[in-house]
Amino acid sequence: MEGGEFGVLKGAERILTKSHPYVIFECGIGASDYYGTDPAALYQYITKNVGLSLSTLSSFVHKRRALTQDEFELNYNSNKEYYFIAYPKENG
Repeated sequence: MEGGEFGVLKGAERILTKSHPYVIFECGIGASDYYGTDPAALYQYITKNVGLSLSTLSSFVHKRRALTQDEFELNYNSNKEYYFIAYPKENG
């Protein structure tokens, strides 16, 4: 998708809110920003609209807590980490 992930997630809102699947995606400056992705809006969409937790893939594998919005935005803007996973809250 190279940056179009947010649009795909929005298009799948009904499935995401009903099924609460695990969703692995890449996101960060250099591709996502080309599509006008706002990291705060993406975080709010995933955590509030859809009801999933959000972590870096590495943090999830090591069973660390979910990201705060500030932490997600920092990762997005710095490209320190750009592999993320959205997952059901009861598993986080």
